[in-house]
Amino acid sequence: MKKKLLILIFLGILFISNKAQAQSLPSGSVGIVYTYDAAGDRIDREYVVNNTTSDVSDVNKIDTAALAKKLNEQVLKVDALYPNPTTGQITVRLVKPLQNGLVQIMDVAGRIVINATANGSILNYDLSRFAAGVYFLHIEQGKQKITMKIIKR
Repeated sequence: MKKKLLILIFLGILFISNKAQAQSLPSGSVGIVYTYDAAGDRIDREYVVNNTTSDVSDVNKIDTAALAKKLNEQVLKVDALYPNPTTGQITVRLVKPLQNGLVQIMDVAGRIVINATANGSILNYDLSRFAAGVYFLHIEQGKQKITMKIIKR
C-alpha cells in the first residue's frame, strides 16, 4: 500500500507528516490539504473551510471526512457565475436547484440592491441600473449559504 504524505498549508505555515493522519484547522480558518503518493506525486488537493465556532483541542481525533461532509451540507455549490466582470446581466448556474431560496445582491457598503426569492438552477439578474463597482451575491437556502463577488463595469 502506498504511503501518503499530507501537507497542510495554513497562513504560510507548512505542516508535514510521514504517514496519513487526520488533521484539522483552527475554527474560523481555511487551508489547503494535499495528498501525495510514495513517489512524491500529488494525487489530491482539497480546500477546507472550518466554520465552527469553537476551537478543536485534539487535532488527531478529528474525522476529516465528517468535517468535509458537514461543510458540504452548509455550502451551496455554484457551477458558474458569468459574465464577471459584467456591464449588466449576470447568470448564476447552481449545481442543485433552489426551492424558495433567498437571493440578495449587496453593494460594498452592505446595502441590499436586489432582494429576491428564487427557484431553479439558473438565475438571471440585471445590474445595469446600478453604478459601477463591486457587489456581493449572497444565496441562502435553509442552512446552506454562499457569497460571491461580482464586478460591475
